Amino acid sequence: MSYDILIKKDKYKQFNLRGNPFVKTSAEAMTEEEILKTLVFTAEDESIATNIDIVLSGGGATLSLVGDYGTGKSVRAIAISDTFKRHNGVVFFCKVPSGDPARYAKALFEAVCPEALSLELPPEDKDFIFETYEYYKNLVMKNFELDSHKAGKDLANIFSVLSKNNYITCFIIDEFEELASGGNEKEIREAFTLTREYLSRVHGLNKHMTVICSSPKSWHMVKEVHPAVISRIMGEIEFEELDNDAAVELVSKRLKLYREGDAPDPLFPFTREIIERANEVSFHNPRYLLVILRSTLEAALKREGSQKVDLNDLDTGIRLARGKLSTSILKRMKEELTSRELEIFLKICEKFNGGPVFASQLAESLDIDQGNVSRYLNKLAKMGYLKQTRDGQKVLFEAKELYIVVFAKRKAIKSETQEKNED
Repeated sequence: MSYDILIKKDKYKQFNLRGNPFVKTSAEAMTEEEILKTLVFTAEDESIATNIDIVLSGGGATLSLVGDYGTGKSVRAIAISDTFKRHNGVVFFCKVPSGDPARYAKALFEAVCPEALSLELPPEDKDFIFETYEYYKNLVMKNFELDSHKAGKDLANIFSVLSKNNYITCFIIDEFEELASGGNEKEIREAFTLTREYLSRVHGLNKHMTVICSSPKSWHMVKEVHPAVISRIMGEIEFEELDNDAAVELVSKRLKLYREGDAPDPLFPFTREIIERANEVSFHNPRYLLVILRSTLEAALKREGSQKVDLNDLDTGIRLARGKLSTSILKRMKEELTSRELEIFLKICEKFNGGPVFASQLAESLDIDQGNVSRYLNKLAKMGYLKQTRDGQKVLFEAKELYIVVFAKRKAIKSETQEKNED
């Protein structure tokens, strides 16, 4: 048995492409060259570039990159890394593990020490780094007690040694939100104390940059639990929604990377309307947008006689992407919502087909007091999960488009013409 009969060779050529430009949705799946060729620069990137310039000119900087899953934090981290390497800088990268602060400390020193020991340094400096590394890499295994203040100081001292020896350095700490998972309040505070101590001592350190990547929820928790950490950050950069112009540019750059031959338009086989509608339904999240467009292109290729992507292809593409989208969205929702709020929201989508629905209908279905249901619904609307419309004295609640398509069973994509006709 062979699947060759179902595989259409060179199918992308009808759209002047050598493959699907949207298959690689994460920074980890892309090469540095691909990332740099498809990166859409925004005002946030201007701020990043300004801080990099400060460091390359001999100063110091600490940055936080804050954004939801898929908004481009990892892409920026790779671009920062590439920039430093182009200027003979040394880049250290740590992906934060979940769990106790000892594991966090171990991960930090494992990310820094081996690379630092490979550099040309005086014997006494290498000895210091080696001894420090030996202690912290055995921290968990030998069940040593972590001194968070000392750990932060030791980590900062390693970068002081590298600065003294004229090395340009950048330390990227990714997935900082993991500190808030898997630990109790005391452990979380210990980890934040280590971070604060480190940031205090590298603040303004010559030729050194620290970049912390975090989700908004975790970063706001840091502000509440340990505001001293935030006070050590020189630049807080929060990524905004992907506007339509940026979405069009992103798609254009992706298509150009995979383009073969001449195309009638840089956006072919897409149109600006399709991209804007996809951006809207993906909540202006770059990764969700790419996931949807990947399936949308495949849907257009399967449609007999298709000359370009249309709204029906977009609707089919969203449905094909439901599994991947629902996993990602549910993960985010579980972080933001209580179990009761999530139960109510999913009930709207699954039983009431996304709405519109009255609070009284939900209260009866869930056997919950209507006043409590109304409070939950108003909060979900305030957080952007639901839309509100008035029907006389009553208020109707309806899920946003992406949630309807992912969790409900009806179409949500309409053309501007259809909307005008309905109005």
